[in-house]
Amino acid sequence: MGSEAAGTADVHHINALTAAIARANQLLHSDPELSELCQSELVAAGGEGCPWLSVYEVVPMVSRMCGSVPVVSNLVQPSREEIKELFAGWAAETSNDGVLQAEFIKSFFKVVLQSCIHETEKRLADITGA
Repeated sequence: MGSEAAGTADVHHINALTAAIARANQLLHSDPELSELCQSELVAAGGEGCPWLSVYEVVPMVSRMCGSVPVVSNLVQPSREEIKELFAGWAAETSNDGVLQAEFIKSFFKVVLQSCIHETEKRLADITGA
């Protein structure tokens, strides 16, 4: 009976991860929804009207964004350090001032979301043995 319950839990976990990946991919390809999410989070972070955001503003904002979308919150979430690393790499490629232009928050969040999808796919492969 115990292994049956564990098997059921695994199936539920696999289904949750699969649904999260599908929902995140849908969000990546829904520009209006992604724009709305980014804009509302930018306003909540007090960044509306500010032309740029520092890493200290971006990290908590992206963490909230990852956890705020139903189902997407089941993705493997990046740590604050991982977000900082992604930010440093992304900022180095797009600007030389170490800040994120507010107009690029959507592009940066896409990078984070793609990373979450990739890590979740790896976890799913580990669970299923694929």
